[in-house]
Amino acid sequence: MPATRRRTVVVAAAVVGLLVVAAVAVWWGSRDRGAPQAADPTPSASEPASDATATPVDEPTASPTPSGPAPAPAPVNPPPAEGVPPTEEPAPVTPGTTAVTLTFWGHDPATGTVQVGGYADVVEADGQCELVLVRGSSVLTASAPGTPDATTTSCGTLAAGGPDLVPGTWSATLSYRSPRTAGSSSPVTIEVP
Repeated sequence: MPATRRRTVVVAAAVVGLLVVAAVAVWWGSRDRGAPQAADPTPSASEPASDATATPVDEPTASPTPSGPAPAPAPVNPPPAEGVPPTEEPAPVTPGTTAVTLTFWGHDPATGTVQVGGYADVVEADGQCELVLVRGSSVLTASAPGTPDATTTSCGTLAAGGPDLVPGTWSATLSYRSPRTAGSSSPVTIEVP
């Protein structure tokens, strides 16, 4: 995780923690602890008021005192469970799968091949990338090992060609597979002249 993002996550967690502590402190200070009160400053309906110059009391008399503890205010964003680091956004894929993205694709007339490049949204050292070209019943493939970098696994450039690469419209898909993860890109159309 980059240092800037880690620092942002730590600051966000600290702010959430302080808000939770403040909310608990407010709740704790305002709840009725069940202690007997020294005197009721408001005269009851059966007792006449005996003194027009009553001593002021800190508690407001317009609303009744709650009979139980006041509920704690619900936090806007509840803190994460203990031991679970906060996340900024949900993970885009389920465990065991990964998104695969094509970064470029096309026909290279100089080499007579279709070339694609892309990456998998996972960092692994033992994955394999595969290009699959389909036109009717013709299928051409090329594969290469994935190369991990800071945030993804690069597939580099994969090229498929030869005498079976005939002119026409081909569908290209880039796939990634490792012992733990698999995924495929959306197919793209490549025109071979």
